[in-house]
Amino acid sequence: MNGKRIYKFFIGMPLKVKLILFSALQIFIPVIVVGAFSYNIATHILTDKVSHSTIITLEQAARSIELFMKDIEDLSVFLVSDDSVQKLLKKENESDKEGTLLLDQVYKTLFNLTNSKEHISFICILKEQNGRQYYAGPPVAVGEGNFSKQQWYKKTIEMDGRTLWVDTYKNTLFSNIDPYVFSLSCTINDIYRIKKRLGVLLINIKEQSLYQFYGGESNDNNREVFIVNKEGLIVSHRDKGLLLTKVDDGLISKGLLKGDKGVFTYQMNHRKQLVTYYKIPKLDWILVSVVSMNALLRENKVIGTLTLVVVMVSIVITLFLSILLASTISRPVGKLLEQMKQVSEGNFDIYVDFHYGDEVSQLGEGFNSMVKKIEQLIHQVYLEQKHQKEIELKALQAQINPHFLYNTLESINWMAQEIDAKDISTMVKALAKFFRISISKGRDIIDIKDEIEHVKNYLIIQKIRYQDVLQTEIMVSGDILNYKIPKLTLQPLVENSIYHGIKNKKGKGTILITGRKDKNDIVFEIIDNGIGMDEKEIERLNHSLRNYQGEVRIGYGIRNVHERIVLRFGKEYGLTYFKNIEGGITVEIRLPACTDLGE
Repeated sequence: MNGKRIYKFFIGMPLKVKLILFSALQIFIPVIVVGAFSYNIATHILTDKVSHSTIITLEQAARSIELFMKDIEDLSVFLVSDDSVQKLLKKENESDKEGTLLLDQVYKTLFNLTNSKEHISFICILKEQNGRQYYAGPPVAVGEGNFSKQQWYKKTIEMDGRTLWVDTYKNTLFSNIDPYVFSLSCTINDIYRIKKRLGVLLINIKEQSLYQFYGGESNDNNREVFIVNKEGLIVSHRDKGLLLTKVDDGLISKGLLKGDKGVFTYQMNHRKQLVTYYKIPKLDWILVSVVSMNALLRENKVIGTLTLVVVMVSIVITLFLSILLASTISRPVGKLLEQMKQVSEGNFDIYVDFHYGDEVSQLGEGFNSMVKKIEQLIHQVYLEQKHQKEIELKALQAQINPHFLYNTLESINWMAQEIDAKDISTMVKALAKFFRISISKGRDIIDIKDEIEHVKNYLIIQKIRYQDVLQTEIMVSGDILNYKIPKLTLQPLVENSIYHGIKNKKGKGTILITGRKDKNDIVFEIIDNGIGMDEKEIERLNHSLRNYQGEVRIGYGIRNVHERIVLRFGKEYGLTYFKNIEGGITVEIRLPACTDLGE
């Protein structure tokens, strides 16, 4: 259903239904808008509050993790600088009494550390001199203890005494013990000859211990907290099956790996999530919190429910009041409509009497007045029609008068010829033709050739009167003679040129009449060399003709010609006046080119 159909459907509704609908919408729309606005504001405030709180929580968790890492680093410094460790790694022969004693002290230190630190899964010292390994922890799986060929070992050597943190990886050293660990490694150099490397230290830390610092024992299925590295791989998570997998590319494109902290929303598994992240600078790890927006906004649904309840209650109350209001308006209007139907059937003996004192009562009074006036007008029209018939009868009786006029003029013509008065004969013959075309059997539209003939006869009479003053020329294209033109269009304009332009001019005056076809129009021009008008007068004249106001200096006849053309053909047609460069005025008459204009 398009807009026009909806509009027509609405317009066609009964007045009572429209009033009810409008009243309901006046309450319903504002309540919905206010409710939606309140819900969105509450959602925004809650989201900001939760985001700020989560950032603070993640920041605290990051500091705890860094302290935890610092503790591991302090432990590594202790082991690297331990006197027994230093001596054991320097000693070539470990089988003598001193070697056995040092070996016992080193193992005792390692076992004490692994037993006292639950988060430590494995500690191993690799001797540079002979490749021997000293470790504390579960037994190493066969074939997995050759650390010197592993990637982390090579990187540790390159670090040359600095600490290397190795991201979480799958533990293949032990069977079914601590499946995922991350590691700290560093070289052990001679404390007295710092450039001399004695061995390498490796400490494996349980990933589960790391999770305890930020995830705890939370069982909230609507919230996930985990750690990713700078490549986007998950290095710590409650779900161990997700470890070492890459996070969704959409999270990365949102800027998860950029900046020190941030908040954004993201569509994950067809559910909108609020993602908050905080970077742990020490390890280039990123602590990430993901919470379901549905769970987060669960409390906001109360606002939505309350809004819906308010809307429904408002609609019920509004409908009740709307029906009551609509009835007070539609009932008298319906009564008025019934009375109007009776009037349309010809019963004018109607009177509406409302006692409300409102606009409907005023409408009823106006209706009563209108019925009376209609009745009066009908009676008046009847009388006017009767009078018109009488006039038509008299006009019919007077049709012989033009014939009497023509016969009289013809008699005068013969009498003039008998006394050889040629000017009188010419003038009488021209006058007869002039009146014959003027009357044109009552027709308002004639051929252009008849209009030209009418002007010629008029000019014949005027030339006799102004023999030494007036000179005329008619140049009309032959292809327009059969087109139609309103009767008495050109003659009043020629008459105006003579009496207002030529008559008051010193010397001989000329009038040129031209006619041509211009595309779909017929254009006549009447050009004189009379006294003319200045530009401002012509401008006022044209403005007066176009706006039907003001006084036209050259007479009522000109306005009559212009208005007859405009009323029949439209405002794009009519008269336009121009000032001639050589003096005088040109009036342009523009008409549509038509061969049948009707009557």
